Amino acid sequence: YDQPLPPPKEVAQKLKRLAIKSVQEWQEKYGDAYKKLSLGYHFLKHIKQVDFQDIRARTQAERKREEERQRRLENINKVKVKRVEEEMAGIFSLFLT
Repeated sequence: YDQPLPPPKEVAQKLKRLAIKSVQEWQEKYGDAYKKLSLGYHFLKHIKQVDFQDIRARTQAERKREEERQRRLENINKVKVKRVEEEMAGIFSLFLT
């Protein structure tokens, strides 16, 4: 569950959505009759924090990877903005002198 599905990425995501949807439908339909199914559903929902309402349902590891990626992008963007601000300040100082 911590390892990503094999490529192609679109097919892996579709497979994951269908699997999550199937588990949710099985739980709704057969959960009362099958204890193991109920326990598995509870484990996924509460321990692995799979959001069955979110069709894209991501595991906690995927969420952490996405958060890290977002933080890296924000840091890169901050550096770029700072560099542009410095360049603009340099250009304006040339015009003012």
